Amino acid sequence: WADILVLQRVFNRRIPMLKFFIKHELIYVPILGLAWWALDFPFMRRKGGASVAQDLAVARKACEKFRVIPTSVISFLEGTRYTQDKHDKQKSPYQHLLRPKTGGIAMALETLGDQFDALLDVTIVYPKGVPEFHHLLLGQVDDVIVTFREVPI
Repeated sequence: WADILVLQRVFNRRIPMLKFFIKHELIYVPILGLAWWALDFPFMRRKGGASVAQDLAVARKACEKFRVIPTSVISFLEGTRYTQDKHDKQKSPYQHLLRPKTGGIAMALETLGDQFDALLDVTIVYPKGVPEFHHLLLGQVDDVIVTFREVPI
């Protein structure tokens, strides 16, 4: 949850408004869930099976809206929280990341590819461990490292 607020802070007024593909469960986050809903962020179920078609329809509809409103589309390609166990099971080639799930971003590129200038590959590191949401809101997070590289499209 902290990642979204960190990215909003880092990229505020530097790129067009951020729109995240958000897990549906996050609609229940006090205040922010309602704000994300009001800002028309696309909420994804990510349950697999029949929900895949529904998620793709939601993403495609959102991307069509993004055609007329300057937007930065954000997708967390890992799609889940990192644990060492998940990392080991996937045999991920990355030190601190799970293997990416590329379906959502591939669909965004297919729908809006001609609209994108660049892809920003962003990594967020919390050296003292991933904070709880309330720690961030209370200003109790001392160190956050955000690195990014721009990849032209």
